[in-house]
Amino acid sequence: MASFFLRLSDASSPRGAHAALQGDLDARAPRISALRGINPPLEHGHFLCRDDRALPLYGKMKDAPNGLYLGLLHGRNQLDTPLDGLGYPGPAIGPLCHVRTAYAAHLYLRFADPATSRLFFPAPSAMEAEDALIGLQDEVVIDIVNSTIPFDGRFFGDWMVFYHGESSAEQ
Repeated sequence: MASFFLRLSDASSPRGAHAALQGDLDARAPRISALRGINPPLEHGHFLCRDDRALPLYGKMKDAPNGLYLGLLHGRNQLDTPLDGLGYPGPAIGPLCHVRTAYAAHLYLRFADPATSRLFFPAPSAMEAEDALIGLQDEVVIDIVNSTIPFDGRFFGDWMVFYHGESSAEQ
């Protein structure tokens, strides 16, 4: 489990509550420079982001922490790109407390550990805000674009919410 989440290019990454998920940054693989307009390489069993983050790959979750995940599938690089077959698999985002949707236009993800959300969504966001009616909001919001979920500058036309655990078969 400790080596599952890697940041391949940033040795100065802050270490905190999510350090165990990130793995040993000093023992990481060399920087992988790729993914400019091509399908992500999947030979290492991880989804490689454009900024060289290695995330759990849907379907290759043997070492992932137990929990609820959002799995992205049928990826393409641009919305107007014709797919060869079903596209490529995407990341498994989690562990999550819940996934919800609103008006078939937005996905809301609440991570089991808020620090883990920064591994998947490193850009600063207004993730934690107070709403007068609902209270504290600490969810990541993903806007659905033309019936796809955008992630890392790519688009995924199929997704599933699933539990990954010791008793479940490998996802």
